[in-house]
Amino acid sequence: MAVVSPRAGRDEHRDSPRALIVWAVMVVAATVVGLAALYAVRHVLVLIYVCALLAIGLSPPVRWIERRREFAVQGRRPPRWAVILVLYTAVLAVVAGVALLITPPLVAQARDLVASGPQLLDRTQTFLYDHGVRGVELGILNQVFEAETREGFDQQVREYAAQFTTPNKAAHAVGRIKRAVQTGAELSFEPALALERELQQQLFQSEDAKEGLDAYVNKRKAEFKGR
Repeated sequence: MAVVSPRAGRDEHRDSPRALIVWAVMVVAATVVGLAALYAVRHVLVLIYVCALLAIGLSPPVRWIERRREFAVQGRRPPRWAVILVLYTAVLAVVAGVALLITPPLVAQARDLVASGPQLLDRTQTFLYDHGVRGVELGILNQVFEAETREGFDQQVREYAAQFTTPNKAAHAVGRIKRAVQTGAELSFEPALALERELQQQLFQSEDAKEGLDAYVNKRKAEFKGR
């Protein structure tokens, strides 16, 4: 006759896969809750940590002051809280003094930088203009126009801009793309997608959209009219 002790039954139940899964879930849940609690009180923990560092750093001078007879009042050592208060006040005074010494020069330099901003921008533009080829190689500029006269330069600019207007391109589509890029950069992800859908809906109602689809299906060059 075999006899099974209650302890053996409990051991078998503890080693079962279901019990191990439950134990693992409980450990993970407790870990997540603990980390969430630590994250919630992170500011308090940082403050406690800083105070502990200050206490450790000020402990030697506090003990030294307490042992010095020069600081005794009527033969009694100064209270520990008074020594700590004096040291904290001295540290804060030093920090405030350093801030007062550093802040005015930093503010003056910031004002000078803001005042000289237009000049720096002008110098940068001049440098890019004088080193245009290098700017294209570095990816700073897309294209450089070189001409002997102002009229020739203006003509090159107009020819370049004509690529993005009718009949070569759908002007409405180019405009909507510029708006999507410029405005979308200032929006979060979901509003940017909503703006893109709105602009696409407006474009598909235009005549140029029908012309572009028909030209694609019939394998011909589209002739956009800006409508």
